[in-house]
Amino acid sequence: MPSLKLLKAAEQHYTEAKSKLNGMKKKRNDIDQDYPETPASEYLYNRAGPWPQPSPGHPFGVCSAVIHLPWQEQLLWTKEVGLRYARNMLFDWPDALRVAFQTKLEEVSDAECAKFFEESLFAKMLNPKLDEPDKKTFAEFMKKEKGQYFKVDLAPVKFVQTYKGIYVSPSVALFHRPHKNAPIEIVAIHVNEKIFTNKDGKSWELAKHYLLEGASIVGTLLTHPLLHFPFDSINAVTKTALPKNHILFKLLIPHCKFTLPLENAVLQGESSILKNWKWQIYGCYPGPSEGLYDQFMAGYRGLVDNSSYPEYEFPLEPPKIYSKYGDFLQAYYDVIHNFVKNVMSYLPEDDIYVEQWTNYVCQFTPGIPSGEELIRTGKVTNLIAMFIWDVSVAHSLDHESFGSLPLNKVSMRLRVPPPTGDEKEDGAGPLIKPVDTFKFEMAMKMFYRPTNVTFLKDVNYNFADNRLIALNNQFQEDLRRVDQQVEGYRYIDLDCIAASVQY
Repeated sequence: MPSLKLLKAAEQHYTEAKSKLNGMKKKRNDIDQDYPETPASEYLYNRAGPWPQPSPGHPFGVCSAVIHLPWQEQLLWTKEVGLRYARNMLFDWPDALRVAFQTKLEEVSDAECAKFFEESLFAKMLNPKLDEPDKKTFAEFMKKEKGQYFKVDLAPVKFVQTYKGIYVSPSVALFHRPHKNAPIEIVAIHVNEKIFTNKDGKSWELAKHYLLEGASIVGTLLTHPLLHFPFDSINAVTKTALPKNHILFKLLIPHCKFTLPLENAVLQGESSILKNWKWQIYGCYPGPSEGLYDQFMAGYRGLVDNSSYPEYEFPLEPPKIYSKYGDFLQAYYDVIHNFVKNVMSYLPEDDIYVEQWTNYVCQFTPGIPSGEELIRTGKVTNLIAMFIWDVSVAHSLDHESFGSLPLNKVSMRLRVPPPTGDEKEDGAGPLIKPVDTFKFEMAMKMFYRPTNVTFLKDVNYNFADNRLIALNNQFQEDLRRVDQQVEGYRYIDLDCIAASVQY
């Protein structure tokens, strides 16, 4: 039997251990007041869901990517979106072939050209800040004292490599708006190291086609992707770091559906349009993938000494667009921001989940302040509103706009070299071949024209609180009100705005 001395020592040891354990429990309880212990089952994927990482293809040149996806999301995307691509491939090519042989690239009037850059996604390229080289280039054309000048700079086109017989050329165009409510006018185009105006006949017509070709390339490979990929980190963090019953999770999750598998297919898939293989029936770009990926990098890293292409930073409000196109987008953002602000008012200012969510997100996306700063400045509402607005309204409008461009006016490929000033009126052969239009039309059917699965106007956030349900209903009414208010410049119907990035 153990001695009395040993028993007393054991009792003392037990007492000390119990006291220490009680102190740890108290300390743990103190911690739990700040960091609630939520079971993994309360999260969408047991807190083991998707997470951002450096992009495999360009770890330093583009934003973080999300490539390890839950099988549930991959399966849903295949069913609702991926199979549509297969149907397009199998059944849409006869119609695309018909369009190809019935379409010729026609002359674009000055008014038509200006309208493309005011009432389509090309409007985002209008830049009122002319850099010093631009001022020197266009000095003799900027003598009007009234109104405002803009440039459209398509410098990133210089990175595009081309297949044999296809041509591209970077260009800069000068536009002028005589007064505030007047439409813009195209003044001059600098392309192929020469300046052309409407006095240059055939060369001017060719210069406008090069401008539209470049805008199509930059618009789809540089400006539009900035609506896609920088937002994927928010999507992934939301699904992994927020409990399913949290108000912020419910507010964001309807706008995260279908997106991550789509982005992964675009960035990593061997059948992606970005591969632009010669044999792809939807490979509408002028050349191989190397130069196309450089467009992505130019949009994210920026171009040195070019005000049109700064280094990317996440915007906490919609970027300024100098046309009604921008007014349309702003009208919807205001409604979304008001809705988000009202919903978030039902959360305490020091909500640990919101702070942790913002702290995670800012690690992967430049321009997003820390959670502490966002909450202190009240801009967490801007961050959430920007996400919802971007993946629904802004993204849908870009597709609606580009998918509506007439193929007899705009092409991604040109078969005649850039203008030199010596072009003859009878031309040097057709500007495009049927194969170019065929590929472009197939790309339009498969990727560019909207194919909605879920709609912003139908979103049910599944709130449990009656006050939040009322806000959900009011939000839908406010969306319908905006749809009516913008009737004179409704670039997309509310009925056509998707709830998330799904095409």
